[in-house]
Parts: sequence; structure tokens; C-alpha cells
Amino acid sequence: MKLSRRIAILKAAGTIAVFLIVYSWIVRPAFLQWGAVPAETGGPWPGQDLFRSGAGGAEPEPGSVRAVTIAAAPAQVWPWLAQIGQTRGGFYFDDWIANLLGRDTVNPARLHREWQPLRSGERVYLAPPHRFGGRAYLVAARVDPPKALVLVSPRDWLAIRDGAKARGFLWSFELRELPGGGARLIARSAGDLSLAWLVFCEPAHFLLERAMLLGIRQRAETMRARPALPGPVHRALGRDTLN
Repeated sequence: MKLSRRIAILKAAGTIAVFLIVYSWIVRPAFLQWGAVPAETGGPWPGQDLFRSGAGGAEPEPGSVRAVTIAAAPAQVWPWLAQIGQTRGGFYFDDWIANLLGRDTVNPARLHREWQPLRSGERVYLAPPHRFGGRAYLVAARVDPPKALVLVSPRDWLAIRDGAKARGFLWSFELRELPGGGARLIARSAGDLSLAWLVFCEPAHFLLERAMLLGIRQRAETMRARPALPGPVHRALGRDTLN
């Protein structure tokens, strides 16, 4: 092998090594905990008890924790969270992202009375049901308005119903009320992550989840000043927000 070729290979290997170090130590930790504060990355979280224990019986930890502050009470934010899903209100992405993923939603800019409330055991589609054989969905394993929503894979849902623990993918949302008003919306995910997920899916999941959190924030804050409706969850929602 010529010396020039060896040098080129060494340079390429060095560049890849530097990229992996920077990505692993700086970039990845930043987007895994985007928007979250230390108090939100540890401690108990919704769905923790449904997920399998870690090595040595340790409490399971989420793989990612992301959060936004919303200038609205949890009860004002919850209805937007409760109607997520491709057959419901979508995931509040920008239009170009929703169209790219194959949108199958009905007026995601509004709240729909028929989607309130979400119930345990209901499907939340990640893609339109006519795609991927109708298998691209998660199941609402825990619904605790206006505090928490926990989604799991269909297989894990069956295990949880039988008293076992989730072992695949778990997506957890928590709403925490802030002193003086407002809320923190915290999204956590946990599961056995393959190399393909880490390389290809994890960055995409960050971009989409971030867009979803910001989309919910924008909608909840826009509705905040509307007149009140009676009821524990919809008390702060305007009369013209529910179809």
C-alpha cells in the first residue's frame, strides 16, 4: 500500500474518531436532555413503575428527557396532549414535516370534543392506519389528566395487562404545575435501543419530539386567554375551542 494511501486512510479514521467523540460527549447528551433541568432528569417519573428494572434491580432510567415551559396551566395543556395521534390531532409538527410523514389528521389547530378524553387501552397512531399494515401505533397504558400520559408498544401493553413489565419502548409525558402559574411539559422515552436506532432514529426522534413540544406550547398559550368552561380539565378552555 502506498504511503499516500495510508496517510489518507489514517486521516479519514482520525476524522471519524473525532466526530464520534464530539457526538458522544457533547452533541448527543445535549439533545437527549434538551430543555430539561437536573430535577427532571432524575427521580420518579410517570411510567417508571411499568418499565422493567435495570441491572441489579435498579430503577429504570429514561433514555431521553426533554421539556418546555408553557405559560398555561396543566389543565389548559392537557387537552392538546390527549388528542395526539395520526387519526386524531396529529403531533403538531410544522406542515412540511406532517406532510412528509403522511398526515392523516382533522384540523390539528383545534381541540375536538370527540377526542376528549383519551382512555387507557386506546391506540395512538404514529402513522396513518393504512400504512405499515396498521401496526404503527402505541397504546395508552396510563392516562392521568391533567398530569401524565404514558404510551407503550402493543406487546408491552399486553404484558402490562397481565401484570408484567414493559420491555420495549415507553413514551412518557408529564405536566408539572409551576409556582405562580404555568406548567412544565416533560417528555421521556425508555427502551432497549439498537445500534440502528442510535445512529439513524435517535436524532430524528429529537427533532420531531422537539417540534411536538413546541407545537403544544404554542397552541396552549394561544388558548390561554379564552373564556372558561366548567369541568376539571376544560375549565380554562374557550367555548369555541371544542368542536
